[in-house]
Amino acid sequence: MTQLKRTERTRQIIHDSLQHHGADQGIVARETLLIKAGNYCGHRIKQGDFHAVWFVEEDEVKIYGSEGLLETFCPTDRLNQPATRRAAA
Repeated sequence: MTQLKRTERTRQIIHDSLQHHGADQGIVARETLLIKAGNYCGHRIKQGDFHAVWFVEEDEVKIYGSEGLLETFCPTDRLNQPATRRAAA
């Protein structure tokens, strides 16, 4: 998967995750780049009171709820894996 496709897929999964955690679909998400000491370090995607931070160096995404508390985090490679289905036992 090319870096551009991976980035676009990760953005879409983040948007889906924010909505899953309660972000309003009617609110347009805003994305900003994160810079630390002059170096690019990730993305912040905000949708209403919810937001996600995609840390490039750590290669993970953290989802924050409407109260600003961490809801979940996951390595980006796990976010980018196709969903798998398990058969019922």
